[in-house]
Amino acid sequence: MKIKTKKRSNICPCQSSLSYAKCCKPLHTGKADADSPDSLMRSRYSAYVKGEIDYLINTTDKTGPLWRDDVEVWKAELAEFSQETHFQGLEILSVGANAVRFEATLEIEGKDASFIETSLFTTYDDKWYYHSGEFE
Repeated sequence: MKIKTKKRSNICPCQSSLSYAKCCKPLHTGKADADSPDSLMRSRYSAYVKGEIDYLINTTDKTGPLWRDDVEVWKAELAEFSQETHFQGLEILSVGANAVRFEATLEIEGKDASFIETSLFTTYDDKWYYHSGEFE
């Protein structure tokens, strides 16, 4: 499922300073896989910004606490969050072997909803997946 979003700059939302076409888009379209937890985390942030809902689901670890068996309801919830949220920025604070600590700056209904999270990632068959996260 892909939802339409307002046209934005061609710079990737993950703030890598690369164009979206050369950064996260190949991951979103299945032409490439994330090669590290950092790459997956950035691409997932961009997926929220761009409304790439299927990508978010497909990169979530099925053994993690966020996995939902009712995928259609989950898709609708993710799409609503993506559409109602103004994503203002991403800052990677630290990267470990299977963890990324980051700050996401966002606004929902005119209110600051920014947060800092440490996300944990797993690999299966040489592909990275988001497992879980802990908010500070």
